[in-house]
Amino acid sequence: MGAAPLPADEPPRTLADLNPESREPWYPDFDRFFRPYLPLFDLDGTGRTAEQARRYCRGLLGNEEVKSMEPIAERTGTPCHRTQHFITDSPWPPELVQLAHAKDMGRRFASPNGVLALDDEGDPKKGDDSAGVYRQYCGNRGKEENCQVGVCLSYVRPDPERYANMKSFGMGMQLYLPKERAEDPVHREKTHIPEEIEYQPKWKIGLDLIDRVRSLKLPHRAVAADADYGRAGDFRKALRDRKEPYVLGVHPTQTEVLLPGGKGGEPRKLSDVAKGLPEKAWKKVVWSKGTKGKLTMEAALVRAKVCVGGKPIEDEQVGVVFERRTNETKAYLLWGLDELGLRTQLQLIRARWGIELWFEHAKSELGLDQFEGRTWPGWHHNVTMVMLAHGFLKVQRSEGKGERGPPLPTLSAVKRGVQHRVTYELGMRLIEEEDRDRRERLLITYSYAMGRPLKLTKDGHLFASKDWRDYLDAPRW
Repeated sequence: MGAAPLPADEPPRTLADLNPESREPWYPDFDRFFRPYLPLFDLDGTGRTAEQARRYCRGLLGNEEVKSMEPIAERTGTPCHRTQHFITDSPWPPELVQLAHAKDMGRRFASPNGVLALDDEGDPKKGDDSAGVYRQYCGNRGKEENCQVGVCLSYVRPDPERYANMKSFGMGMQLYLPKERAEDPVHREKTHIPEEIEYQPKWKIGLDLIDRVRSLKLPHRAVAADADYGRAGDFRKALRDRKEPYVLGVHPTQTEVLLPGGKGGEPRKLSDVAKGLPEKAWKKVVWSKGTKGKLTMEAALVRAKVCVGGKPIEDEQVGVVFERRTNETKAYLLWGLDELGLRTQLQLIRARWGIELWFEHAKSELGLDQFEGRTWPGWHHNVTMVMLAHGFLKVQRSEGKGERGPPLPTLSAVKRGVQHRVTYELGMRLIEEEDRDRRERLLITYSYAMGRPLKLTKDGHLFASKDWRDYLDAPRW
């Protein structure tokens, strides 16, 4: 099912149309970043869909708080029905764009110390008209709720010396389709779920995303995920079959292991193993440096074989890392990482936080949770565009070290600096332009970027710089 074709005689409206005198990209370096992706959108050779993609991504990068389709269309000078068609009905393949993004970002940032981090994110929804929406566990609410859940794979490159300088970016994301929805023909038709999409558990979706990225042969050290994935024995076995080392959370009260020389050869729950460890087994390890000083973890490491049904799994001999907190003890299974010291293992455990950071930035800066479309294609198209916008900010952030010292700026600061640079460029054109008609067109363009005051020097003059990093400390409204 698709929307009616777009009127062929209606010319596209862009910021360049509103301001034809402007030859600079609306965001510094954005066009150069986005150019390699254009052929993936231009399926009919006209360039119209590619231009829509570029405008939508710029709309996500704007300083406005609302990031749903209608405001994005309005603020990028685009007819609303064109924006809706691009997201909801256009046939461009999100999985290929995501793969191209993973390849590009991997070329820039991948390292042998990198981690493939897997997790899912739920967004509460009212009603049952959106694809995949169902009453299910919603991670960001910590309880069952009517929501959509997306499974996401991110690449995380830890910084062993400064935790906040880690680099993370999305590599793939797919909507989870609960079994009840997968078997509901009315829901499938109403939300345009493709025929080939069947029910898959979350870990299987995650494994498919990992396989997709593995085809790129990007260097990495391990796969990391929380206990919701670590408890799936089939998932762990699939990773071992692929020779993929892993660091996976597990539930201590639900996971049994056999310790070397264990008493009577009987499996024990990890929660009991942790309680029985002598105090000397626990070590306080400084594993990185945070913004407020050293980051420490109280941890213990034992060797064991994981058991199922009281029997050990012969090829799953693992290192079990226990993390002792004030009110609980966490447990992690590490396979294929025996050669690493405890400090490095703890860095891998903490690297999974990078995907949480991705969710946080995608929502707070790029409106991931504000999408109002209801179809399966629309959800995946919007998520993919958010990934591209986030990738652009990550590339800009990586250039933000310079003379400002070791800490990299936050992503929100990067976005603010880029926006101030845009505001300055357009403001200067308004000041310099003498032709009234051109000045009016510039004013229209300026209104889309405005929303923040221009930065001034100490003596009250207009501050000018070609480097967006010089605007990191610019004021907000």
